[in-house]
Amino acid sequence: MTIESQEAPPRQLPQSSIFRRVAFWIAVVWFCSFHVLWVLIIVLTTDFDADAGPSLSALLFLVFGGLAWLVAAYWIYDELFRMAEARWPAAKGIRAVLSSLLKSFLHHH
Repeated sequence: MTIESQEAPPRQLPQSSIFRRVAFWIAVVWFCSFHVLWVLIIVLTTDFDADAGPSLSALLFLVFGGLAWLVAAYWIYDELFRMAEARWPAAKGIRAVLSSLLKSFLHHH
């Protein structure tokens, strides 16, 4: 037997794990770049000389991009707390406090 035949095959991640990791990084990039893209679209599509408001496409980008930004923000929040809870059990208590605060902000009139 040679040394080469005794080496273990390289460990491969399952396909779902790879897709989840790629989707997570896309969400992080979207979370960080949405506001910059929004300003860039406003600058490129608005006719400032005519004193007009933003175009319909810019407003649609704000609405749908903003919803995607909120989903990305929640996903990042959830992933960070899941990682923290795995390493530090006290994070469950912190997450419970933050969750109740976030719910109270949503229900506040």
